[in-house]
Amino acid sequence: MIAVTDVALKKEIHDTVAREVKVFRSQQKMSPKTWKAALHNSMTSMEYMGGRKDLRETVTQRGFKLL
Repeated sequence: MIAVTDVALKKEIHDTVAREVKVFRSQQKMSPKTWKAALHNSMTSMEYMGGRKDLRETVTQRGFKLL
């Protein structure tokens, strides 16, 4: 990992990432969130999974065997 100590460089990196994430989310027809909000939501709530957290249980209930 590279340590960035220059404040101006940190801001430039942050702004660049924010722009690129905005473009990507738009292209993928995802909700318009900042990368910080998306990361925060994924680290503090299971709601971002949209039900996928229950997928394993659903699949095994339907008779499929998983490792």
